[in-house]
Amino acid sequence: MSSTAAVERRIIDAFETLSTAKLPDVVTDAGKQLIMDWLGCVLIGAEAAPAKALVAAHADEIGHGKATCFVGPTVCHPGLAALISGTASHTIELDDIYSPALYHPGVCVISAALAASQLVTAPGDRFLRAVIAGYEISNRIGAGVNPDHYKYWHTTGTVGTFGAAIAAGLAFDLDAKQMADAIGNAASMAAGLQQAFRSDGMTKPLHAGRAAEAGLLAARIARSGFTGSSDMVSGPVGFVQAMSHGREIAGKFDDLMNEWTVTRSMYKRFSSCGHIAAPIDVAMDLGQRNRIDPGEIARIDVATYAVALKAAGIIKPASVFEAKFSLPFCVAASLLGHDLTDPTSFERLYADREIAALIDKMTLVEDAQITAAFPKLRGGRVSITMKDGTVHADVAVTRKGEPTNPFTAAELRDKFKRLAGATRHRGNVDVWLAWIDALPRGVSVSPESLPTRAL
Repeated sequence: MSSTAAVERRIIDAFETLSTAKLPDVVTDAGKQLIMDWLGCVLIGAEAAPAKALVAAHADEIGHGKATCFVGPTVCHPGLAALISGTASHTIELDDIYSPALYHPGVCVISAALAASQLVTAPGDRFLRAVIAGYEISNRIGAGVNPDHYKYWHTTGTVGTFGAAIAAGLAFDLDAKQMADAIGNAASMAAGLQQAFRSDGMTKPLHAGRAAEAGLLAARIARSGFTGSSDMVSGPVGFVQAMSHGREIAGKFDDLMNEWTVTRSMYKRFSSCGHIAAPIDVAMDLGQRNRIDPGEIARIDVATYAVALKAAGIIKPASVFEAKFSLPFCVAASLLGHDLTDPTSFERLYADREIAALIDKMTLVEDAQITAAFPKLRGGRVSITMKDGTVHADVAVTRKGEPTNPFTAAELRDKFKRLAGATRHRGNVDVWLAWIDALPRGVSVSPESLPTRAL
C-alpha cells in the first residue's frame, strides 16, 4: 500500500474504530470537560459582535430549523448553527487547544457535532462519542502537518474542517465509504490564512465557524450519496503536499486507542492569543510575589519563542482584537493588575495610557532554547528591572493549562461558571452542568431539551 493510500486508510480505520469501541471513563470524562469549556465560550461569544453580525446577515433563516442558535436563543438550520457556534466560541480567545497540532479543535468539532446530532436526533452519548472521534482524528492530522503548515495556514480553519466532518459523520452514522467521500470533499474546503492574526477584523473567528459549517456540509452530503475525490489528504497535489510540504502523517495514527489526545488538551486562562500565555503567567506571578509597584519599573525584558513574537508582536494595539494579539499589551496590563481572564477587559483597556507607558519600557526578544522546545512546550521569560536597580526575573517552561501544568477539574468548572455567569444564561449554570454530566447516559441534545429557553 502506498503511503498516500495508507494515510486515507488510517483515517477511515480510525473513524470506524472510534465509532464502536468502548471508551475508557477517563476519555468520556475528558470529552465532557471539553464540551463544558466550549459551552462557556459559545455562550459568552454569542453575545459578541461577530455572532450577532452573522445572525443579522441570515435574519430570514433564523427561527427555522432543527439546531440551536445560541444568539437569541432560537433555532436555525444545522449548517448555519455550526457557522454561528464555531465563530462565537472562537471569538473571546478562551477556547481549548491541542498544542502539538497548533489547533483549537473544540470550536470546529463540537459546533458541528451538536448541529449534526440535533439534525438526526442523536442521543447525548452519541454526541459525546462524535466529539471524541473528531478530536482524536483531527488532532493527529494537525500534529502531522505542523509546524510547517502553520507558517501560512490557520490550523483551526483548515484541519478543523476534517474534525468537523468526522464528528458530524459519526453523529450521522456514516459508513466507511461515505466517510471517505466526506473527507475528500472536506479537504477541498479547508482554508484559513494566518494573515487574519495580523489585522483587525472578524476573520479569525470566522475560520472556526466556516470549518464547522464546511465539515458538517461534507458529512451531510456524503450521507445523501455525494461522492468525494480520492487521496485528497495526501495525494500528489492534495492537502498535505500543497499546505505542508508533503510531510508524512500516517504514523501519527500508530498510537490510536492507546494514547488519547482529548486527555492532553490545553485549557486557556486568558482571553488573548494562546501563544503569549506563558509571559503573562510569569509577569502576574512576579508582580504579585514581589508586590511590584508599576510606577517604579525602569525596564521590562520579555523573551519567548519565535512563533509567539510573529503571531502576537503588535506593539501598540489600536483595537480590541489587536490588544488580544499584543504580547506587550498583555504583559503590561497584567503588571498593572488588570484581569485578562475577563474578555471585557480588552474592550476597556486597549487604549489605556498607563498600559501604553509601560509598553514603552519593554523589549521583546526570541529565546533560542524556548523556540527549540516549541510546539511541545510554550515557554516565556520575563525580567523586570526596577528604578533602584533591583531585578525580578523568572521563567515558565510552559503556559498554565497545558497537560504538564494543568488546571484542576474544579478550576475548569469555575471557569465555565464565570463565563456562563456573565451572560443571560447565568440562571441556568447548574442546569447546563447537569446536562453535560448526563451526556454519557444518553440525555437528549435537542434544542427543546437544552436550557436556553428558560431565561
